[in-house]
Amino acid sequence: MPPCPDARMFRPVLWVITFCGLTAQACGGVQTAAEPPETATTRTAQYRVHRAVGRAANTQTVESAFQTWIRFNPAPCDCPRWELQMYGHWERVQPVEARDADANVSGTLAFEGFSPGELLWADVMLTDDTVVDGQGWVYPVYNVRRISEDPDS
Repeated sequence: MPPCPDARMFRPVLWVITFCGLTAQACGGVQTAAEPPETATTRTAQYRVHRAVGRAANTQTVESAFQTWIRFNPAPCDCPRWELQMYGHWERVQPVEARDADANVSGTLAFEGFSPGELLWADVMLTDDTVVDGQGWVYPVYNVRRISEDPDS
């Protein structure tokens, strides 16, 4: 069988295709810079902290009382204005007065004169309830039994 008449053209065409592919890959292709080790380490650490906080939050049971800091932290959205410090981070929550709460709890939670970031010490309990803001975010509801200025009182 005689050789293909285009066999002489096959090698140069293959060479041109290979050359164009290598050139495009080296010069015009998308190149990503290697991530600095500090960035990768920070991302890994943040992921591990987030995972540990989630696991710790899952171990918290309803009606399990504990003491923690609560802070007034209003936001421009319709989310709750209060945050609890839990497991080393601040979580936005909806505090409500517990049935057996001290007399000052209701007035303190409704008081508008707090400056943003003001801290109070509180005895709280997780409830089965949640609140949903206008954007669909769900926040846990905590019963507040006692509020004071510092942990010693």
